[in-house]
Amino acid sequence: MAIHSSIPDCLSPDLVINNGKIITVDKDFSFAEAVAVKGGKIVAVGKEGEIEALRGARTRTLDLKGRVLMPGINDSHMHLAWAIVSVPPWQLDLSYPKVKSIGDMRGLVKEAVLKAAPGEWIVGAGWDQGVIEELAADIARVPGRADLDDISPDNPVWLREFSYHTSFCNTRALEAAGLTKDVPDPAGGVYHRGPGGELDGYLVETANAAIELARPQYAMDQLIEAFHANVGNLGKYGITSCTTASERPRDVNLFSRVYRDALGRDSRFPIRVNMMLLWSDYSIGGACKEIKAALKEVGTATNFGNEWLKIGGIKLFGDGIPPTRTAWLYDPYPDGTCGGLVVPGDTVEEKLEELGRVVDICHDNGYQLAVHATGDRAVDETVRAMARALARDPWDARHYVVHGDFVSEETMELMGRHGIAIATQAELKHVLTDDSIARLGEDVAGNQWPLKQLLDHGVTVCNSSDAPCASPDWRPGMQAAIARESLSGVVSGPHQSLSVEEAIRSYTINGAWLEHMEDVKGSVEAGKYADFCVIGRDITAIDPHGIHDTPIHMTIVGGHVVYSDGVLEIEQ
Repeated sequence: MAIHSSIPDCLSPDLVINNGKIITVDKDFSFAEAVAVKGGKIVAVGKEGEIEALRGARTRTLDLKGRVLMPGINDSHMHLAWAIVSVPPWQLDLSYPKVKSIGDMRGLVKEAVLKAAPGEWIVGAGWDQGVIEELAADIARVPGRADLDDISPDNPVWLREFSYHTSFCNTRALEAAGLTKDVPDPAGGVYHRGPGGELDGYLVETANAAIELARPQYAMDQLIEAFHANVGNLGKYGITSCTTASERPRDVNLFSRVYRDALGRDSRFPIRVNMMLLWSDYSIGGACKEIKAALKEVGTATNFGNEWLKIGGIKLFGDGIPPTRTAWLYDPYPDGTCGGLVVPGDTVEEKLEELGRVVDICHDNGYQLAVHATGDRAVDETVRAMARALARDPWDARHYVVHGDFVSEETMELMGRHGIAIATQAELKHVLTDDSIARLGEDVAGNQWPLKQLLDHGVTVCNSSDAPCASPDWRPGMQAAIARESLSGVVSGPHQSLSVEEAIRSYTINGAWLEHMEDVKGSVEAGKYADFCVIGRDITAIDPHGIHDTPIHMTIVGGHVVYSDGVLEIEQ
């Protein structure tokens, strides 16, 4: 039976959460017994009796019944505008384990063709060359139009790989984009060719732009519908905040519209959104010329907005990814190539100059910069450019590398010295390790995503999902950060494993820090937003192999429930 204190109702908390374990993620990584919430913020954290003494006559209760409350997940790198249209009916879901072979993809395309109108585009994404049977058996093999033309002779088909860095399409899609064998490869991309120089339908990096620009775009009403239909998937996984990258002007318009609509209806916005802008017509872009043109019209900078929707900075693509041999490495891949930068330029020197110019113009205009860099040479050059800008004009930019598969120790030291962070994805260690071992060898793969070393050099490590390139579910990623096991069970680079505490911080407070918001969210402390994830196991005490299927019972954003599986409920 609740005991009401003498505190006036106007001062008493709206909600008391008790009878469970609270993982606070404060500086001491302490645990508590109860939390009090008022007006969407945490007003007290402590022992059960201390919090109970604050209760008023109208205070509600969330009895955890022995469950665990932790800060809401702060996903530091995803693509929300892509994610909301990455599932049916907006596009085909080609992700593992639903799709394990080219035959599986063909089956889904066949079904879509039967339902499609003549000439209607069929778009899908999510296939992974590391687990597609035909591609894993022969790493030199690529999918192409020959895999699609017989089942879709009249409908353009475009199927993007899980990372969105490569894709393949049929002949009708090539024709719709006006691509013939005479087209030159774009800067930073490749139109894969067969015998005689004919395009075979496999597209690498910026070569995807032609197809992306040729296919019909979603109407704003469709995007708004997709947002409302699918943003709840994030709440289902305990995600209360996200940094969404590569957001073009139309995407900013979308998020602004749904936020204004929510205010107009006096309803709740379901997630806190931090936008990293991409000023480009297509997904993998962002040249200095485009950014300069945009800056003439845009007068905002990093942190413009509020606690629900704000501008974080600018996103740029540096190189590609290891599975497609487009990550820029010092040592060559088995085929003798080293990948390269995807920024404009005809030579390495021109590309490096372009990279430096983009870093400088963003830094000088007050924008935090996030650069996709996976190969060790790409990470080195990106960090050097950031460090030069920070040395010339120091400010609290918190620039960061996205992904950072391979990082030299010298660069780690430079990152730590200049406060350059990393937004990485531990889950990809689990998903891609078997493929990395096949392409790069065990020793190289073991040091892919060197998270422990980065922390030891004082680098802030922020974990994320990269959704829709991977599931937004943080649990497999956290387990992978600790266990570093591949899909086949191979332990790869155990010396780079994080502790449970380090892994939890990487998904919560570190992401808040990256957004310049560590003072108001990311941990369960008085004065911060009441953003919580309620889980069914104490992940600080169990075998880490039990993290991936730990139940998520409830997600609370600003003191309001945005997801519940029905196991717990707030008592009036």
